[in-house]
Amino acid sequence: MKLTRILLAAAVLLVPLAARTLWFYQGIYTPAQPILTPDYESLQPPQSPLSTPLPPSPASAAVSERPQTNLLVDFTHGNWVSLKELEALTQPFEALGGRTVLSTDPYTFAEQLKNADAYLTAAATIPFTAQEAQLLTSFVQRGGRLAVICDPTRSYAASPTTDALMALSSCTASANLLLQPFDLAFADDYLYNLEENDGNFRHLILTDIQDSPLTQGVQQVIFYAAHSLKSSPQPLLRTSPTTRSSLTDTPAQSVVASLDASGQVLAVGDLSFLQTPNNLMADNQQWIARIAGFLASDPRPRTLAEYPYVFQRPVTLLVPADQTLEKGFITTLGAAQRQLALLNLPLTTAAQPVDGSDTLILGLYQDYEKLAPYLAAFDLEINLQSGGGILPPTPTEEAAPPAENEAAPTPSPELNLEDLLGSLETPSASGDSITIPGLGSVETASTGLVLYQAQPSGNTLILLAATEEGLSELANMLTSLGLSTCALQDNIAVCPLTGAATFGQG
Repeated sequence: MKLTRILLAAAVLLVPLAARTLWFYQGIYTPAQPILTPDYESLQPPQSPLSTPLPPSPASAAVSERPQTNLLVDFTHGNWVSLKELEALTQPFEALGGRTVLSTDPYTFAEQLKNADAYLTAAATIPFTAQEAQLLTSFVQRGGRLAVICDPTRSYAASPTTDALMALSSCTASANLLLQPFDLAFADDYLYNLEENDGNFRHLILTDIQDSPLTQGVQQVIFYAAHSLKSSPQPLLRTSPTTRSSLTDTPAQSVVASLDASGQVLAVGDLSFLQTPNNLMADNQQWIARIAGFLASDPRPRTLAEYPYVFQRPVTLLVPADQTLEKGFITTLGAAQRQLALLNLPLTTAAQPVDGSDTLILGLYQDYEKLAPYLAAFDLEINLQSGGGILPPTPTEEAAPPAENEAAPTPSPELNLEDLLGSLETPSASGDSITIPGLGSVETASTGLVLYQAQPSGNTLILLAATEEGLSELANMLTSLGLSTCALQDNIAVCPLTGAATFGQG
């Protein structure tokens, strides 16, 4: 009896286990054969031929060939705006081949402006200094573009002063200081419309849009808080006649965006249209794209005063095929490479100028004839008397012999011996000189020249000196000091040389 119970208990335990094993584990596992799949890489689906091949996009080709446009964005004047808020504008700008650079240090502003093609300041509440305003005015005169944006909701910010009455500064006051030379000015107001608006009396629906490249394809723009412009040479956006200003509270049409007379300065009285989702309303996105195109248009031509940013493309150093690279030349080449490395520009050598690149030429005064095609535009007069100069001095007319019946001239009784000897002295030991338009004549032995010519096909920079040691010193001087010790006349710089070939080398 006891054994039977034990067997029954064992059966109760083992039978379910055996049944489960037989149900789930039906024999020994045998791996299945791999499933054959088509060779997709070798498949070539038929394609109908195109009747007309698609040409490359002209816009993309132009962007890839031209130098990069640099936009300098102001963040040094208490700007009540973040870079994130400006992305709606900077992203399409960069899509057009531009590069955004932030201005965060007032002490480097002048240097950064040398390499900028456009300058953007938005919601600035700390006034620009007179020097900064003058730099920006000169920047526009040299072909730069300036965009100034104000917003009545971001008009004030704390300034460093401790005076409570002076602790607030207006965006319009700061902007108008910049815009005054261009006959543009913001009114210190805000606009509103009680009859036609986008859900709020300060949300203005703008349909009076003037014909301009900046408004092409734009039919309606919505501004969410706007200043009016009290001076506007080329209006772009106007409000409806029922819009009122907080200064007068009377209905009148107002300008909220305008260009200056030259078309290089843009003033916009609203910033909020750049914010998400405002940038997607009506034709705001198209309006923003047009502003980006305005900022990203052709890079402005550089001047020699903006050295070292005269190079905008990869640089080719012209080296004649038969020239032996001596120690002095290699030292000069190294100085040029160090300077260009700071600008992320490669330097290569070639016997002839290369299409699509800027050109650097290093030469001696005695090689004037070889460099004549590059120097013709500068109207230089080189007078080399020592060592068989290239251009001989201008011959002087010899006095005609006295006639037989004419007495030889006698010295004036007022001219003493000291004056006579002084009049016979030579002006310098060598007599080598070079005459520069607007600057006069200088000695070649102690002078280096930097010549610059900007052309659409590429910029050319020429360094000239009397000796290879002087040329090396000039190149090292430009690397370490720039043109701070040189006298500038248009695109010609005259630099004093000390004769120390290792000047500026580390």
